[in-house]
Amino acid sequence: SCINHVLQGATSIAIIAAFCFAVAFKDRIAQLLGFDHKTIFRCKLRDCLTCFGQRFKPIELAVWKVEDLQSADPFTANNVFVEFFL
Repeated sequence: SCINHVLQGATSIAIIAAFCFAVAFKDRIAQLLGFDHKTIFRCKLRDCLTCFGQRFKPIELAVWKVEDLQSADPFTANNVFVEFFL
């Protein structure tokens, strides 16, 4: 019975330690998994303490014109990928 309690306590401590490790290194883990420049966790302590008040404002981005873009193959369509970071 005593050994069972010790094992349950050790398991609880291991789970808490794994959670703290994952939170502390979430950016590196996301990079390792290939999620570059993507927000996975949008909830911060400031959001929780302000009852998720409005602090973000939407913006609109438009690409009007792309000039001097050479095609990789002259017989295929030019597929363009545009990525913005704020």
